[in-house]
Amino acid sequence: MLLIENKADLVEESKSDEKELKDFARKNKFVGAFRTSAKTGLNIEESINYLLMQIIAKLENSNNMENEAIKDKSFMIQKSKLISQPEKRTNCC
Repeated sequence: MLLIENKADLVEESKSDEKELKDFARKNKFVGAFRTSAKTGLNIEESINYLLMQIIAKLENSNNMENEAIKDKSFMIQKSKLISQPEKRTNCC
């Protein structure tokens, strides 16, 4: 979730308000926070791009974890096949 505060053009911004917004977002597990204004266009594209980048990163991370799980499972299957097969011995001269 991304926290978006709208109508930033109607409110005088202060640095403490910005810190408060970021702290609130962090405490409530938002991926980020933006002040926006549909009227002026402030942070509209930036917030959308940020959210899309967070989604893409999460998907890539999920795919990497899934690929690792598949590799681990494949390794375990191969390992179990090796363990379950008796060793072949040849009679020597």
